[in-house]
Formats: sequence, C-alpha cells, structure tokens
Amino acid sequence: MENNIYNKELLTQDYTRNYLEIKYNENINKFIKVYLYNSEFGTIEIINNKKEVHKWETEDEAKNGSYLKRNYTIIGLNGITDNKILENKIIDENLKYIKKINIKEKELEIINKAIQYINCFK
Repeated sequence: MENNIYNKELLTQDYTRNYLEIKYNENINKFIKVYLYNSEFGTIEIINNKKEVHKWETEDEAKNGSYLKRNYTIIGLNGITDNKILENKIIDENLKYIKKINIKEKELEIINKAIQYINCFK
C-alpha cells in the first residue's frame, strides 16, 4: 500500500512557505520520494536513495550570474550543498508547520520516519 502525503503552507495564493511531499510504500517499507521545501532556506529531495539539498541564492549570487547585473534577476536554487545546518532548518520549518495543522496519526508516523530517513544520509 502506497501512502502519499502532501502538505502545503500558503502565505498567499501564489506563495508557499513550506511544502512537504512523501511517497511511502508500506508493503515494502520503502520511501519512493521525500521532498521538503522552505521558502527561506531551500529544498531537500530524496529519490532512488539519492539525497540532494539545495539552498536559495543570495541576491548577490543572483546578480553575479545575470548578464543584466541589476535588472530582472531571479533568485533560484544553488547547486547541491552538504550544509547540515541548512538541512536542519528546512526540516525544522516544515515540522513547525506540521504541528500547527490537524494531521492523522498514521501520517505523522510516516513523516517522522521520513525525517529519520533524511538524517541517515550524510
């Protein structure tokens, strides 16, 4: 049996603060996908036992990569990072949001397992 968990904290209709997506196969006790997003810190994604953590660019980093320098820069995700502090901030912000909403006990168990799963990767 596959469990799919999606939770999104919207600040406005077009702006998401936190987003959590977990696909977990209970029959084989395996995570298919774990994805955490935070608008301030970045993203964590695990697919096929491969973890990627990305942080958001600073404004200076965005300008540096733009041919336009000061105009029309876009703040995007940087390359893969191994910053454990950043990773913990993304997790903590998502957990703060999860605690605010009414979530089923079974889903909370899977979310906690997913956090343990994330922390198993170096």
